[in-house]
Amino acid sequence: MIDSLFILGEDKQIVIEKHWKSIVDRSVLEPFFAALSESVDSMNVPPVLESGDYTLIPVKEDNLFFVSAMRSENSPLMVVEFTNKIIALIKAYIGSVTEVKIRSNFSLVYQLLDEVADFGVPVITEPSIMTSLIMMPTMMNKALNFVTKVAGLNEEDTWLPGTTNNNVNWRRPDLKYGHNEIKFFIIEYINATVSSKGKICDCSAYGTLRVQSHLSGMPQVVAAFTGLEGIDGVFLHSCVDRVRYRTSRTLQFVPLDGVFDVMKYSVKGVKAPELNFYCRPSMSWTRGENGVWGTLEVTVGGRPKKNSEGNPVVAEDVRVEILLPASATGANITTSTGKMVFNQEEKKITWVLGNVRKEDMATMKGPVYLAPGATVPKASLMTKLHFVQLESNLSGLSVSKVTAERVKGDYNMSSKVFKQLEAGDYDIQM
Repeated sequence: MIDSLFILGEDKQIVIEKHWKSIVDRSVLEPFFAALSESVDSMNVPPVLESGDYTLIPVKEDNLFFVSAMRSENSPLMVVEFTNKIIALIKAYIGSVTEVKIRSNFSLVYQLLDEVADFGVPVITEPSIMTSLIMMPTMMNKALNFVTKVAGLNEEDTWLPGTTNNNVNWRRPDLKYGHNEIKFFIIEYINATVSSKGKICDCSAYGTLRVQSHLSGMPQVVAAFTGLEGIDGVFLHSCVDRVRYRTSRTLQFVPLDGVFDVMKYSVKGVKAPELNFYCRPSMSWTRGENGVWGTLEVTVGGRPKKNSEGNPVVAEDVRVEILLPASATGANITTSTGKMVFNQEEKKITWVLGNVRKEDMATMKGPVYLAPGATVPKASLMTKLHFVQLESNLSGLSVSKVTAERVKGDYNMSSKVFKQLEAGDYDIQM
């Protein structure tokens, strides 16, 4: 499938190169470097490039490029999916995929690339299985690995995970838990553009059904749903029985151990959401003898809910970001609560509020200064709002029943369902 994989940093330098077949010369990357130089934005690099006898398929993650080189004919989407699996695997081990992180965990990343494919063909791409071969880099595991090496206990270790000869290659068959529990998280993200008068001009949403599984043995989980009529464009994890989903609209799957996304979807017919809080930003400009300055004021508060007692939290992880004009030189902003940071280089104000309760009302206000000779900005500023609203979603999707099949004896399993609505690209005009 893939002959070689090159991981490139921001300066076009190779951070890691992995050759699963014969060694591919680095000159194969010349067409990619040429396309990158010609592109104004690195995101506009062609998805497929020809380089002599090889085909290059680049995938960007943060400020890194993962460039796959292959000589045989392959489906580009399959290569992109495999590359994304590698990226997700590296993230599971080292937290984030950055050049600094990869360089500081070079040997670990190279080990992962060694095990993830055999002769360029994907073998182990699930973190829950990979941990059977390569331990997570915790202090305890590092100490254990050092002790076993010193004692020579792993010199003749030929153990392989049970999935190597199992049809279910994403799950170990010998898992045991004292309490069998599975949790479903229905997470939906809303993208919206709100006018200065509070009217939603554009709105869309998509969702993820995330599962946290701690189950013994090899159970087959069956989940029934309500509200499926509110979703579309469903993408299912490879562990799901697609035939059963098409016929009965239920999810039947042997779950991975730990956390994974079993389904992704888009929300149909999104209407204006009813948020449990409000955000009202405003900016007025003044021209004086000393130039132009603006007065910024943002108010965030909770909305009283019916039949709610006390002063509960209505939104979590609330954050307001405002990108100022390029001519802005500074700001003298004060807040009634939370933490405010002004980034001079990015010309961005970030106000972190955290949790917002039903009876809260917080304000941020102050002058914004422009450079001498600057004019009043013609375009209205945008406020980007981040939030997490618990126990709510837009599609109406819910898990109604969860059962375990193909289990032995008295198999007790508990299940829980959680819902939350998060901001994707939620912009408010000023």
